[in-house]
This record gives sequence, structure tokens and C-alpha cells, in this order.
Amino acid sequence: MQMNFRIAGFLLLAGLAAAQAQSVEQSPPSSDEPDRDQRLEPYLDGIVDAMLQQHRIPGLIVAVTDRDQDQLLKGYGQADADGDRGVDPSETLFRIGSISKTFTWTLVMMLVDRGQLDLDRDINEYLVDFSIDEAFDTPITMNDLMAHRAGFEDTLKVFQLSDDEPRGLGEVLADTQPARVFPPGARTSYSNWGSALAAHIVEVVDGRPYIEILDSDILRPLGMDSTTLVQPALLEADLAERMSVGLRRVTGRLETSDPMQIGPFAPAGGMASTASDMARWMRFHLNGGELDGVRLLSAASHSRMLTRHFDDRSGSADLAHGFQNFSLHGVEVFGHAGSTGNFHSRMLFLPDPGVGIFASQNSGSGGYATVNTLTRLLVEREIRADGGSTTVEPGPVDGGRALDAYAGNYRNNRRSFEALTAVFSIAPTASVQAADDGSLIIQLNAESDRFYPTGDSESIFINDLGQAVHFQRGPDGRVMALNDSSGVHSHDRVPTRGMPWALILPLLLALGLSITTLLGFWKRWRHQSESTRAGRRAAWRARVAALGMLLYVLIGVVAIIGASQIDAASISAFPPTSLVVFSLAGWSLLLISALLLTGLIPAWRGSQWPILRRLHYTAFALTLPLLCAQLWYWNLFGAPLI
Repeated sequence: MQMNFRIAGFLLLAGLAAAQAQSVEQSPPSSDEPDRDQRLEPYLDGIVDAMLQQHRIPGLIVAVTDRDQDQLLKGYGQADADGDRGVDPSETLFRIGSISKTFTWTLVMMLVDRGQLDLDRDINEYLVDFSIDEAFDTPITMNDLMAHRAGFEDTLKVFQLSDDEPRGLGEVLADTQPARVFPPGARTSYSNWGSALAAHIVEVVDGRPYIEILDSDILRPLGMDSTTLVQPALLEADLAERMSVGLRRVTGRLETSDPMQIGPFAPAGGMASTASDMARWMRFHLNGGELDGVRLLSAASHSRMLTRHFDDRSGSADLAHGFQNFSLHGVEVFGHAGSTGNFHSRMLFLPDPGVGIFASQNSGSGGYATVNTLTRLLVEREIRADGGSTTVEPGPVDGGRALDAYAGNYRNNRRSFEALTAVFSIAPTASVQAADDGSLIIQLNAESDRFYPTGDSESIFINDLGQAVHFQRGPDGRVMALNDSSGVHSHDRVPTRGMPWALILPLLLALGLSITTLLGFWKRWRHQSESTRAGRRAAWRARVAALGMLLYVLIGVVAIIGASQIDAASISAFPPTSLVVFSLAGWSLLLISALLLTGLIPAWRGSQWPILRRLHYTAFALTLPLLCAQLWYWNLFGAPLI
């Protein structure tokens, strides 16, 4: 009954928000700007109230600004578990996650502006304390880093350092260098390590620590006095008292979660700010690198920053020198999202009509759903108020058969490739089906939507929200990857061998054959001894293999339990001992499978077994090596753990 009232309340609030949105859309754009701003607050309050109740989010900050001044700064809810501190948009600090990267990219462009950095130059020419491993006969440039196209695999190492780590950024980068798995420029693969590398290059070229450069060259000149890279546990008292804690709901109660720690990798996602400071950051970029008479970037360099280096995805989302860049209902949008522990944030700005929107929540509840939906609705409101349309017209369709080339399963390239942790990405992140109406049904991260051809390109499809996806083709013309609407993620087509069932099926089959082998032994024990020496040798091998397989599965279950208990706050403890043992046990299973194979000849030539028992042994002897091959393919043994 209580849930029904909650749903009814949400529907009522959503209806009020929709009615407000409809009235704005149907009314002609108002030339009375104060009146337009006055309508913004009740519109925002209605949406936020509904969404906070739906996702049970305790606190939220929102900033809406134009080029000249703030349109609206709002704080909602509470900044601590007890509700003793409310959220103030000018005072309360929220962690902004990977939006921190936009400060790194801006510092890069400032160095370019000064002639100290070349975006097309091999980054190894700037590094002095270590170098990037050679691969693909192609160097990595800053342009590659800024587009997340350097080709690095993703690992957990970035998240294993505490905030009191004594090593500097350059040293930890050298110690955690990931493998290069794609040629530069070939794939978008979001990389925190690559972004931290860019920050290190900034400090190498400039000659000062990154945090000092950030403070003296951006934060102080722009008057962003409530923005910091200092981590929560290390903050001075005045900012510590204003920092919102991350909150989580446990059995209906709000609890404070431990702050996520990333140590020297903080430039990739460790900043905290207020809504008012983030409005200043957006105004700086809306004004082409200038704020309140302070110019940090020349107009030419800022214009270059908001221009894509790669031109292979025109009409769909990509990155423009570090900023996510896409078109929404015909209007170009730049921005970034970020997550640090239980904080989720999103920043978007539209150079034309000159509007910036930022939102951040202090709870992981609902993931990005609230900040993504909220910022999108505010963008659409601005588009309608500026005389634009938010209606999406599907392009021409040719029927489902013409789209079969896109159908299949895809896996995100932001993952581990060469370590045991590759298996954590065994499930495809996207699936594509051709529908009879000429559209594609795309399930991406457990959410399904329908995408239609745009008519402009056979590789771009768009949904009714105006979000576009892009399909990338190989040299043979076949679809090989899906670039989603975020601009920072690509998903490679999954081969048959890479599907989960290709591992699960031989695992279940080997487990079943192990159990039936032992059941057969128990049935024959004391009643039917082996009549030949060859039969005894083969039977002994089968029992050893069956017991080894069962022990391997038991170790695997313990390892899964151990790994599942690792969260963001304790990731430095990864890998657990049980996972180390499991990896080593894979070698034992491989030896056992070889032992089982050597019993095939005696089983068939001298055992005098019934035909069904010989076939059973053969199936077991062939299934176990097949399982080992899949375990090797997924790095479950014979590979680094992390």
C-alpha cells in the first residue's frame, strides 16, 4: 500500500513536470528573460522532487548558467547521514569524478597555447622518468590520449592506491602501465590511466606538481575558491566541514560510505566542487576560454579544443579534445560525466545557445539515471525555449533483413584484456537485433531501446531521445564495433568463442561427467573389479580427473565469494588469496586433463569396458582439455591476476 502511494506521488509529480514542459514547448520563445528564468525553478523543482523520490537520493546540487550569469543554483536534500547539514549550492562540495579530466585537458591546451606542447608529437618525447612500451609500430600522441584512443587496456590498478600513497604520479604510472591492446586511433577505450598520464605530462612540461599548476593556473584565476583536488581525508578544516559525504541506503537507513581513494591518480577523477564553482567553469568554456575578463586560453586554442581530432564519426558521439561531444536535436553539446564512489555527476554545455548545466548527487542509488535524465531534460527545455524542436523523425527504413549485418553481441573495450580480471567482462555489454520495421533493437547495459536509420549514413542510428550510435566497419566492410551515444565507449563484436556459453557449457559438461564418473565408481566398488590392467589404469585416471575437477570447482566457488566481497573501499586488497589459489589450480587442471587423455588408448584397446563406458570416458577426456582451453582464453590461469 505504501509503495502504491509512492508510485502515485511520483506519477503526479512527473505529470506536473510534463505539463510544465508541454506549456514551454507550445508557447513561443519569450523575449522576457527574467520571466523565462522564473519558470525554470518550478520546472526544475518538479523534476528533481520526483526523481529524488524515485531513486531515494539524499542530496543533489544543480547549476544552470548562461554566458553572463547564473540562471539557477539549487541544492536539494542533505549532505550527511543524519540530516544535520542541508545542501547549499554555493557552499556544499560534491565530488565530481571524471569531470576532473576536463581540467587536465584544459591545462594541456593552455600549454599548447604557450607553444610548450604539441598534440601530434610522440608523448615519449615528453616523458623523462619512464616511457610507454612500443607497440603496433605507432607512437601515442596527446591527441590519442584526449580522445581515449591510445589503445590501453583497463585495469583495477588505478583504484588500488590510498590517498596517503608516498609515491608521486610519475612513479605510480611507471609501476602500473597497462598493456597496449589497440593501435592508436583504432578504438575508443575510456582510460583513467591515460588521463592521469596526460596530467603527468602537464607537470613534466611545466616543471611543477599537477595540483600546484591546477590551483595557480586555473582555480585561482577563475575564482573557483571552493574547488579542490585535495582528497576528503586530507582537506583542511574549512573545506572539510563543507564536504558532502557519500551516502548509501542500507535496510532503509542512510549510512556514510568511506570515500573512494585513488591516491596520485586523483587528476583523473578526484576533484570536488560546488554548483556555483561549476557554473563558473562552464561559463569559462561558454565564453571561449575567458571569464570575467580573465583569459586563460586564446580564442583559437579554445576553438580547437572544441573540435574533434578524429573525423570518422560525423553525426554521432565522440570526443573533442577530452570533452564528450554529440548533437542533441540538432544542437551541438559538449560535456563530461563522472563518478567517484557514491557520487555521480554530469556537466553539459551548449555553445549555441550558450547554456551550461551541471548536476551531482551524493548517493550511488540509481546510478547515472537521475543526473543523466535531469541534465537532458534541462537541455531539451533550453532547445525548445530557443525555438528548436525536440521531436525525432525516424529516417527511411528498408525492412529487417537489410539490417541483419548489425545483429549480434558486443563487449565494451573498457576492460582488462591480458589479466585474469578479463573474465569479469565475460558478459556482452550490448546486443543488437534487427526488427521487422527496419529499426534496430539495441540492449545496452541492460537497457533496451529502438534505434532508426538516420538517412545520412548507413552506420548511424538514432532513438526517439535524439541519441545516436555508430557502427564501425573493418577493412572487409563487415560491422566490427558499436560506438555508443556516450562518445567514450566502443563495444567490439563478440566472436563465438568469446560468448559466456562457450565457457559455461564445457564447465557444466566436465562437472557432470566428473560426477557420473564417481557415481559409476561407487556403484562398481566391491561388486565389479576391473578385469584388466589397462582398465585399471584408465579407471584410475578417470577418478583422479573427476576428483580434481570437483576440487577445482570448489576452489572456484570460494574465489568467487572472496572476489565478491571486494568493493570500491577495499579494492586495494584485490586479488584475494582465494583467487590466487584458483589461478594456480588451473595448471593442475591442465595436467589432469593431459593425464586423462593418456588413458584413451588403454580404455579402448585393453579395458574390455562396455561401449557406453568407453564413450563416457572419451567424452570426459575431450571435454576437460576444451574447458582448459577456454579457461586459458579467459586468462583464468597463466596470466597476471591484475
